Amino acid sequence: MDARWFGLGPAAIAIVVSSMACSSSRQSSGTTGAGAGTGASVTSVSVGSAPTSSNAVGSGGAGGATSSVGSGGGGGACMFGDMKACLSGQYCDSPNCGPGVCKNMPTQEDSKKDIVCGCDGVAYWNASVAAMNAMSLVPGMACMKTCGGFGGLQCDSGLACDYGMMDQSGCNVSDQSGFCVMLPASCTPEVGIGPQTRGCGEALCDDACTLVQLGKTYYPDPTCPQ
Repeated sequence: MDARWFGLGPAAIAIVVSSMACSSSRQSSGTTGAGAGTGASVTSVSVGSAPTSSNAVGSGGAGGATSSVGSGGGGGACMFGDMKACLSGQYCDSPNCGPGVCKNMPTQEDSKKDIVCGCDGVAYWNASVAAMNAMSLVPGMACMKTCGGFGGLQCDSGLACDYGMMDQSGCNVSDQSGFCVMLPASCTPEVGIGPQTRGCGEALCDDACTLVQLGKTYYPDPTCPQ
């Protein structure tokens, strides 16, 4: 026995023992962290004294979950013009050029003519061509920019002048004007349908995409394909 116990009466010894028990009890209360583990609690016990520690075993615990979705994941939120918002091979599909979602770019372009306007003010041959160029769309046809005509207006680099007419009578107009458009990387006629247009003065029908690529004035011909 510790020498400090000698000379103390029974009442004094009882007070000291009680004080030690309280102190030991306070030490045994484990601190519950924000990441309390999912494993069982382990209590360390010393002979002749109250427990001195209580710890939670386990990794991670039930703390707040952290999302593992990376920036620009499929379907992730994005804003038009933010080139880093989506993953490689995706683009921000944002109607009206504002907030949107990341979408995979198409694996190929369609050659069917269905003019759409991009957020960059450029007319695209169709929606697949716009998507292949990572471009979102806006409603309306305000993107139609005149080319050709009496002034011989030129399109910006990478665009072609579409001289498509309503009917064959347009072939009689000198200095014909058209509008600038972004064509597919390659013009591939639609399978099973055949060309529906004819270049002015041409003996055979050809698809509109190819005629624009060649700079021809053309028109829809109901006698096509031939």
